[in-house]
Amino acid sequence: MDNLFDSIERIYLEAARHNENVYDYYNTSARADITIIRNTLEGWFSNYPENEKKELKSRFKKDFDSAFYDNLNKLDSGDFLLCIERFDILTKKQLGTKGIIAYIEQKLNKINPDMVSKGIKESGIGKLPVIEYNNGDIHVVVKPIPVTPSARKVKKRPIGIYPVETFLGGGEEALRNSIGKKAKKYGKLDKPFIICLNSLDVRMSGKTDVDNAVWGSPALSYPIDSEIRVDKWKRQADGVFFNKRGVRFKNLTGIFVSEICPHNIPVANYWLYEHPFSENKMDFNKIGLKFNYMHEDHIVDNTGDDIGDILHISKDWLV
Repeated sequence: MDNLFDSIERIYLEAARHNENVYDYYNTSARADITIIRNTLEGWFSNYPENEKKELKSRFKKDFDSAFYDNLNKLDSGDFLLCIERFDILTKKQLGTKGIIAYIEQKLNKINPDMVSKGIKESGIGKLPVIEYNNGDIHVVVKPIPVTPSARKVKKRPIGIYPVETFLGGGEEALRNSIGKKAKKYGKLDKPFIICLNSLDVRMSGKTDVDNAVWGSPALSYPIDSEIRVDKWKRQADGVFFNKRGVRFKNLTGIFVSEICPHNIPVANYWLYEHPFSENKMDFNKIGLKFNYMHEDHIVDNTGDDIGDILHISKDWLV
């Protein structure tokens, strides 16, 4: 296996479709910026160990199956844009779209856009009509939003608003769980071991969440037996390196967490942490990356280079 991407003639210059498989898009796109990214990835892949290339390429090619959304965008929504309010997959079977497309188009044909517009002006958007489809395999709730009369004959993608996920809390727990699983994967080692995670989860708010996951959640403490109250922030014993039972994962040397996608490589956020109680230590200063470490019960943020500086990629590399 010599190449990560296919050796083919590329003429496709359009933007990626909604949730299109990233690997497929990079493999077929002829856009200049995508070509730069593809060639960079290909160069890195060429230096990867030969016996590991098959697995790495397979992982590159896996992505969320977005064909369902793209097929829904082929339906004729007439004088409306569609707000998908609910989208539940109820089965593990391969899903088809013909039935749902025909059902939605049939329902739309019975709705008068002018009457809907009038209802919105009088009672607000909460009075939008509802189209609900449930065949046991998929449950979809759609609300049609009328477009202005001047735009009704213009070709458009029918889906205007996709489902929105809401949640409470950050990504600390997900990070802790991921790190814990990886830390146990190889058992006791006699070499430095750094776990690397690329976190693009919308729940993660950046350094705050990563610090909380690694060092422990922040808590406000103050003495109850003193007339003078002195508040002090401290870390709770629920981090990756240390919890209420004591030191954890001594086989770990450190943790590297990033927020990297192909277009932001030179300026991507990253956070590197040195395990203060590791049995397999290494000199983090030799890596060149900024890192966090413990010094006399204090957490220190060290200085270092951006990823682009390490990989010799300029900030305007896609221009």
